[in-house]
Amino acid sequence: MTSSIPYDPDDFDNNPFAEQSASGILSQENQDQYGDRGVSDDNVVAASGPAIGTIGAYGTVGSSIISTQPPRQPFGEEEPLNKQQQQQQQQQQQHHENNDSPLNRFPTDADLKKYIPERYNKSKFSLTIKVAEIEKNGNVSNAFKNPIFKLNATVKGLNGFRKAIYKDVRRSYKELDLFNKFLKINNLEVFVPALPIVPTLYNFGSDEFKITLGSAIQSWFDRITSNPILVNNSEFVLFLENNDFHYSPSKTKPSNIVMATGLRRKTLKQLQPPYDECQDLAEFRPLMKAVYVNSQLIKTDLENIDRLDKKLCQLKAEYSSKLQDLQSVEISEDMSRMWVKLSKTSSIVNELDLIKSHTVNSMLLDTFNLLIDDSYIIKESLTNRHLLMRELINAEEVTRKRHATIAKLKNKAIIDPLKVDEAIRALEAATIIENKLNKQLVRTTYNMLLEKKEYLEFLDKKVKEVFKKLTIKTIENERKKLSLLESLRNDLRNVSSIKGGLARLGRENYPDGKIAKRTKSQSFKGDDWSGRTKRVIDDDKISNIENVEDIIDELTAANNITNNNNNNNNNEADGSARLEDEEEVNSVDAKSAAHVLGQSTF
Repeated sequence: MTSSIPYDPDDFDNNPFAEQSASGILSQENQDQYGDRGVSDDNVVAASGPAIGTIGAYGTVGSSIISTQPPRQPFGEEEPLNKQQQQQQQQQQQHHENNDSPLNRFPTDADLKKYIPERYNKSKFSLTIKVAEIEKNGNVSNAFKNPIFKLNATVKGLNGFRKAIYKDVRRSYKELDLFNKFLKINNLEVFVPALPIVPTLYNFGSDEFKITLGSAIQSWFDRITSNPILVNNSEFVLFLENNDFHYSPSKTKPSNIVMATGLRRKTLKQLQPPYDECQDLAEFRPLMKAVYVNSQLIKTDLENIDRLDKKLCQLKAEYSSKLQDLQSVEISEDMSRMWVKLSKTSSIVNELDLIKSHTVNSMLLDTFNLLIDDSYIIKESLTNRHLLMRELINAEEVTRKRHATIAKLKNKAIIDPLKVDEAIRALEAATIIENKLNKQLVRTTYNMLLEKKEYLEFLDKKVKEVFKKLTIKTIENERKKLSLLESLRNDLRNVSSIKGGLARLGRENYPDGKIAKRTKSQSFKGDDWSGRTKRVIDDDKISNIENVEDIIDELTAANNITNNNNNNNNNEADGSARLEDEEEVNSVDAKSAAHVLGQSTF
C-alpha cells in the first residue's frame, strides 16, 4: 500500500517516512512544560546520534551537547571497536575532569552571591523560635499524644512579618508535622530536618517527659531557623501569625514538577542515574542509603533486646519472690529477717536493672529514629537532584532539536515566515527553560554541598551528646545499686545476734570487737571509691589567705600522722604483725582501700 502523498526529498515537511529519534520523544506533560507552541515533532530532524546525557549514556550536564557516537570512518579504514571505546572513554574523562565546570568545585563567595544570595546575606536577617511551655491537649488518656507547644519568636530583617516579636503562639504537634511536610515538598535544594517523635521513655505529662520533648523540639526549631533558605520562606509568616489551632499549610502538593511522585517516581528511581560531576554528592547518596538501611536493622535489634530484657526481669522477679519463702526453714529470727531483706534487695536490684536497660534502649531508639528520618529525607533530596538532572537533559535535547529545525528551515528554497516565527519562539522558550534548570541545578548542588558539611557536624555532636547522657545515667544507676548492696551488707552485720549472721561465716575464732563497722561509700560527700577527699568550704572561710593556709596545714598534719602509723607498723614483730594485718583487713573501708592502692610501691 503506497502513500497518497508524493515523496519530495527536498521538502522536509512532505516526507512521510521521517521518523523520530527514540531519545527525542517527550511526554505531553514535558512538551506543555517547555512551551511548545505549534511546532510538532514531525517538523524536527533527528540528529545522527543521541545527545549526551540520555539514559545509559554519561555526559556533561550543561548547555553544550556532545554526541556519544564517534564519527564514522571511511570504508576500509574502520578501527576496532575496543579502540573506539577507549578513545570515547578518554574523551569523556577529560571532559568531565575539566575544572571549569561549576559543579566540580566547592562554592566560593562569588558563587554564593550569584546562586544562593540567602546564604551570602544571612547575617542581615534572623528568626529565633523558643519553646516556652508544653501543655496537654485533650482528655487524660491521650492528653500528651498531641501536645500543645507555646512558642515565642523574634524576627529581624525578614519581609512579610507584621511584628518583630511574637508571644504565646500555640501550635499542636500535628500542626508542626504539617509545617514540616510543607518545608520538605517545597524546598528542593534543602535537607529539611526531620521532626522528632514524641518520646515514650517517660510517663506522659511528667517533668522528665516535658524536658525531653521540649529539648528535642527546640533543637528542631534551631535547625530550621538556622537555615537561611528555609527562613526566607513565606510559610513562616503564615505559621506564626495565624490564630491558635487554625494553621494549615498553603500547599499540600509539590509545586515543582521536578519532584515526581507516585508510580512515576518509583519508575524513574529504577533507572540508572545520570552522570554526576559532583563527586561528593555522588558518593553521599549511597552512604546515606546505607545509613538508612543499617539504622533500620539496628532499630529492629534494639526492639528485640528490649523485649528480651523485660522477660529476663520477669524471671528475676519470680526468683526474688521465691527467696522470701526460705525464711520458713530457718530457726533463727535473724536469718529469717535476712532472707526477707535479701528478697527485697534482689527485687529492687532487678527493678534498677530494668530501668537501666529500658533507659538505654529508649534513648538509642529515639536517636536511631531521628537518624532514620534524616537519612531518608537526605536520600530523597538527592534523588530529586537526579530527577532535576534528567529534566535538564531533556531540556537540552529539546533545545538541540529546535536548533535543527531552524537550520533545516534556512536550507529551504521557500521560507514560510509563520513557521520561522514559530520555530524561533519555540527555541527561545526551550532556551529559557534550559537556562532555568541549569541554574537551579547549580544552586541545588552548591547548597547541598554546604548542608552536607553542616549535617555531618550536627550528627557528630548529636552522637556525642547521646552517649554522654547514657554514660551519666548508667553511672547514676550503678551508684544506686552499690548503695543498696552496701546497706544490705551493713544490715547483715548489725543483726541482734552477731554470731548468727552471714558475716561470721568462717570467722568463728575471731573476737567480736575486731569486726569493724563499715560505712556506706555513697554519701552526699561523693564516692569514696575515687580516693579523693572532698571538703565543703564556705566562702567566708576562704575570704583571706590565713584560712587557706590553715586548711593546708591540717591536710599536711593528717598526712604526717598516716606516715608515722605506717612506720610504726613496719617495726612490729612478725606474730603481732600477722594479727594486726588481719584486723586491718577486717576494718578496711572503701576510702582506705583507695588510699592504700594509690600509694606507689617502687
